[in-house]
Amino acid sequence: MKLNNNQFYVYGAGTFGPTLVSYLVAQGKTPICVLDIMPRKAQLSGVQVLRPSEAKIDFSLPVVVSVIGYDKDIRALGFQQLMTG
Repeated sequence: MKLNNNQFYVYGAGTFGPTLVSYLVAQGKTPICVLDIMPRKAQLSGVQVLRPSEAKIDFSLPVVVSVIGYDKDIRALGFQQLMTG
């Protein structure tokens, strides 16, 4: 799966999210936003952090998952393309 700049989401702003987003932005791959069910920050590396219920999501785009064990929940939101590590 290929990630195009501003054509994907990141799920998870907790432990690994900040590092992942910082790396992606440095590589010229900025996500549309970071999705998190309980965001503690408004932004990560200049990328807005939103609850899934607050974001206008294009579920046809991929989501890069930075949390373990949430694949089922993320698919239940409507995402079809998950990138997990």
